[in-house]
Amino acid sequence: MRKFRVLSILLLLSGFSVALAQRPKVGLVLSGGGAKGMAHIGVIKAMEEAGLYPDYITGTSMGSIIGALYAIGYSADEIKQIALDIKWENVLTNEIPLDKVAFEEKPFYGRYFIELPIRNKQIGLPQGVIEGQELTMLLNKITRPAHGITDFNKLPIPYACMAADIEKGKAVVLNSGSLPLAMRASMSIPTFFTPTLIDSTLYVDGGLLRNFPVQEALDMGADIIIGVFVSSDLDKKEDLDNMVAVLSQSAFVFSAHDSREQTKLVDIYVEPDLEGYSTGSFWDGEEIIKRGEEAGQKFLPVFRKLADSLNQLGPVRIPKKLPVVNEYTFKTIRIEGNEKVPDELILGKLRIKENKPINIDELEKRINLLYGTLYFSKVIYNIDDEKNELAIIVKETAPASIKVAAHYDSDNKAGITLNLTSRNFLLPSSRFIFEYDLAQNPRLDLNYFKYLGKKQNLAVVVSTTWMRYDMPSYWLESRDNSNSPSSGLNSLFEDKAFNASLALQGTYRSNATFGAKIEYLNHIINPVVADSINDDGFVFVLNEISTKNWGVQAYLSSNTFNKPFFATRGIRMDLRAGYLFDRLYSLSISSNIFPDGPVEATTPPDNFVYASFRLDQLIPLGANLTLGYGLSVRLNNGQLSASDFPLRTFIGGERPVGWLVQAYEATPAKRFDAMNLATASTFLQWEPFKNIYLTGRVDYLESRYPMQWFDSEVLITNIGAYPRRLGFSAKVSYDSLIGPITLGIGKDQYLRGVNGFFGFGYYIKR
Repeated sequence: MRKFRVLSILLLLSGFSVALAQRPKVGLVLSGGGAKGMAHIGVIKAMEEAGLYPDYITGTSMGSIIGALYAIGYSADEIKQIALDIKWENVLTNEIPLDKVAFEEKPFYGRYFIELPIRNKQIGLPQGVIEGQELTMLLNKITRPAHGITDFNKLPIPYACMAADIEKGKAVVLNSGSLPLAMRASMSIPTFFTPTLIDSTLYVDGGLLRNFPVQEALDMGADIIIGVFVSSDLDKKEDLDNMVAVLSQSAFVFSAHDSREQTKLVDIYVEPDLEGYSTGSFWDGEEIIKRGEEAGQKFLPVFRKLADSLNQLGPVRIPKKLPVVNEYTFKTIRIEGNEKVPDELILGKLRIKENKPINIDELEKRINLLYGTLYFSKVIYNIDDEKNELAIIVKETAPASIKVAAHYDSDNKAGITLNLTSRNFLLPSSRFIFEYDLAQNPRLDLNYFKYLGKKQNLAVVVSTTWMRYDMPSYWLESRDNSNSPSSGLNSLFEDKAFNASLALQGTYRSNATFGAKIEYLNHIINPVVADSINDDGFVFVLNEISTKNWGVQAYLSSNTFNKPFFATRGIRMDLRAGYLFDRLYSLSISSNIFPDGPVEATTPPDNFVYASFRLDQLIPLGANLTLGYGLSVRLNNGQLSASDFPLRTFIGGERPVGWLVQAYEATPAKRFDAMNLATASTFLQWEPFKNIYLTGRVDYLESRYPMQWFDSEVLITNIGAYPRRLGFSAKVSYDSLIGPITLGIGKDQYLRGVNGFFGFGYYIKR
């Protein structure tokens, strides 16, 4: 039978008429190969040019992706555009854009380099490096025309893909069910992507066992096989010079031998020249597709001959693209996969109602909103047209996780951040965070967040923060430059600040919130380096300043930045107003006139009213260039008193640490302080190479206006010796796996010399 089939194909390619009962069926087989699989597009384009269309398609891994898109009716040019438009830096990572993360999670998101799940009270390892929510949503989006088709034989071109049942160790043909889920399973590269669970079976990349599914195309009914192979054979021993190479080859030894056997069943074998490209060359898509086009053009005469011969035996069947349905009305909404997260949280975040129409773009936006709560490692959806049913399939994150980050900078030295996050802790629909920054300026945060209400549009937040940080003071800056204004530490204090609050805030939107809270604030300030005061023989020494305050605060905040670090678009705004009351202040002083020891004076200071506003906007000027600007105002009724000293804003440094701080890269950390302050800044950020950033920045500081326009009685103090000043800075940064690495210099218009700064690692940025 095989000999007769081969002879018939040879006669067809030679132009002879062959007496066949029916037109032979053509099967297109696309191998796996990671990024190199984009070369399949070029070969398909040549087949289209020849008027040759397959009757069946099989594929593995990347071959399953390209094959599925062609099977549902996309043209080669459309698939090419899809591949080139994909933002691979988002798809090939666990991170999602910051603007898709729930507002309450943004401060803790994207600043750890190790994250270990805790299951059954044991610390474990993730199933893979990448869970792939962005990839899953991408597959859902590009297969929209096939939503509701569960039998892949009913696609415009019958289709099947290969996956491996990792539990039983066998190859499995996926030809029914959810098309995007089957594609995701077929490319679940072990340890890189997490396995895909379908109907209680755990699947990994089909390339592990069958990377070139020729036999499966024959089983579907193909008479003629066109096979495109883009994978690599086994490496030679001289290339197996490291444990990663040996481990990788060991995993695919069986598959490589199987591919050789499958190749023998191919009638027209195409292997593009992909020398110089690897499975990870996703950013070289245009060049890889071009290599595929070159290979396809070499076979163009063969494709034309076959097409002409086949057309003599029957009409050509050009696959028609499936229509896209943009709006649905669901009779039922079904939730699958949740064990601890209640349905109310899922449905409350989705806000999808039965028997009411919803646009597919809005549906995917709601899915992203649900995923952004970070209660799930994966959220996908499936539409059953026959039942008018929407299925939301979720995979919950581990009940708890441990996260670790390390950081260093020239202002604050080294530190290690430890984070324990637990979800559904004590109560359902809740999240508890314990975070400690073990550093020269240590910080402890406890945060408990609980969704409320039927629609989960409100939340109660209980939080506490403790931190210890330096409060330096410098000799008064001289306007005539008779002294050295860039140095000269006058005193150094250490503040131990503690804050506890209870808040009620809105959770309707992922990028904005409003709320109100009641809080308790305590500062204990001790001198580290401080001169005693000698007044005509009477010596006074400050021992401690202590303040205790109760307060209320209202706030409105939003953040649409796309990344925690090196963001390129978005707006961030924060508006707050507060009132501190029931204040208590004590001062401990030692003196030679107090023979019985230190004296403590306790007085109730005036109530403290404050308001602050901050706005930052990032405007993309091109693919790699971003313009940013910022404005801020801090206004209060504070005075030059020890009781209000902890509520002053310290100014200076790239990463200042403290209760109220203002970054100013032109000087070292906390070089100045002010009670009331306004700032304006602008910068240009350029990414000349991937993950390399060059930034130039100008900062303006103002201590008089617009504060005096709001209140003529407000306390005005100079910033150093001047009411306003300019700062200039430039830096080069690298967005590395361990966090941002930055080297820069800054120059204040009045201070002598320049300020150099260096930092690396993920740090607390709030």
